[in-house]
Amino acid sequence: VFVIISAVSIAFNDLSRYISAISVILAEFILQVVFKLYPDYTYFDIIFTSVGSLIFTVIPTKYLSLLKERLYSFRERQLVRQSINRNRLMLSNRLYEISEVFLEIGNAFCSSKRKTVSESKIQEKIQDSIKENVCKNCESYSKCKASKTPKHESVSKLIQIGLAKGKISFIDVPTDISDKCIKANNFIYCINKELADYRSYVVESMNRDKSKTLIGKGALGVSEILKGLALETSQTLKYKSRLERKISDSLFKKGIPVFELLIYGESENLTVSMILAIKEIPLSVLEKTISETVGFDMYLAEKSNLTEDKIYFVFKNSPKYDAVFGLSFTTKDGSPKSGDTHSVTRLTGDKFMVALSDGMGSGKYAENLSDTSLSLIESFYKAGMSTPLILDTVNQVLAINSEDSFTALDLSVINLKTLQADFIKFGAPYGFIITKEGIKVVESNSLPLGILNELKPTVNTTFLSEGDVLLFVTDGIFDAFKSTSNFIDYIRKEPAYNPQTLCDGILKEALKLLNGERKDDMTCLAVRLFERTNT
Repeated sequence: VFVIISAVSIAFNDLSRYISAISVILAEFILQVVFKLYPDYTYFDIIFTSVGSLIFTVIPTKYLSLLKERLYSFRERQLVRQSINRNRLMLSNRLYEISEVFLEIGNAFCSSKRKTVSESKIQEKIQDSIKENVCKNCESYSKCKASKTPKHESVSKLIQIGLAKGKISFIDVPTDISDKCIKANNFIYCINKELADYRSYVVESMNRDKSKTLIGKGALGVSEILKGLALETSQTLKYKSRLERKISDSLFKKGIPVFELLIYGESENLTVSMILAIKEIPLSVLEKTISETVGFDMYLAEKSNLTEDKIYFVFKNSPKYDAVFGLSFTTKDGSPKSGDTHSVTRLTGDKFMVALSDGMGSGKYAENLSDTSLSLIESFYKAGMSTPLILDTVNQVLAINSEDSFTALDLSVINLKTLQADFIKFGAPYGFIITKEGIKVVESNSLPLGILNELKPTVNTTFLSEGDVLLFVTDGIFDAFKSTSNFIDYIRKEPAYNPQTLCDGILKEALKLLNGERKDDMTCLAVRLFERTNT
């Protein structure tokens, strides 16, 4: 009886609370008339039901809503949610403590510098070696000692020449040594041997310092990542109980019953997690219903099967903009591999990275060098390291290599919510931004990565607009046009709506200008930004 009365009440509740109250009275009266439910049904039963319905109609709506919220809160699993926040706080504290450990390690390695040996100490050591290994074994030692030859100034000057040139020859020897010393060749050999030992010591010390710096930078990077995680997990999750019920009701009306639902975060960082207990789930209906309910465009960020009949979903707020890219490339004549590599990848926090790397030369070595540089940068960005530390660390890795290894780098990190773009260039040709108003040039004043231990990249920050196209090319293409103005004149004539068509046209024109001769690896990369639309 109560189920039927409740169903009738709920059916009319959306129309009016007063009609819903009257329907309760009528439903009980009709059930009694038709089915004779109560043996002693009197007017008092009607009065009691009417009084209860009247009380419902006179209570203000806000108090009824408050009572409803209290009843819902009583049913929610508050202990689980509090435990999640408590564990997040404990994890945050531990991560912060570990980050401090790596910070101290990084500072210790980066601050330790090798002790330099003064030139006077080097000269003194070489002179002692000459005396012990050349002069004392000479039959003219006593005679030279008595006449004070060779002069101390002459030996010092000869050693200075050796330090400047790296080694000495017979023509560098002063006349007071070459004319009077009967073991001039041994004299020269001894100095060159000491100079070689000193060079080995300096190179070893420099490599040791580079290794320490690299380890230190790595430790600082780990510290930075852990500190970022500590800050992220320290924020208490704010759950959206009302929104959870709203989404659950909306999905249920679409024929999708929700087994469990959890929503946390604020507007731009809203996360909707749910478990559904149905096998066939229309994803488009899910995304559309959730987006309409929360008021933001949501997309499926994660999906996994928990059991045979339960599936776990995570939805997050979609960025306002997205990107599509095009790529065209060819290798140098006679080269099996291209030294140009590229990367277009989604980073954390609704950012994406586009990069073009031109390794030194061509072939397998250049390809490995370029690919390694981009892989390191991509991994560091995904891990959460800051841009200056990433580029400094990669530069140290390339610089510490015993072989000549450097790469020109064109990199841009773009926020898909705000369209703020950071352009970072290491020795790369000009970059271009094709807009509705015209063409903007992104310049570079920095050497390629890996040439020097300490390099500062050219960094430009700007805000882009919907429809803008970013264009990156390597030297092989840029040199074919001979000048920046010629290149700009060409791309001004080309339609930039389709980035793949644009890249194909640029590469074709470059080969045409070179009469089909490929003097270097040639790569063109274009990225077009567009505004997402709800489907």
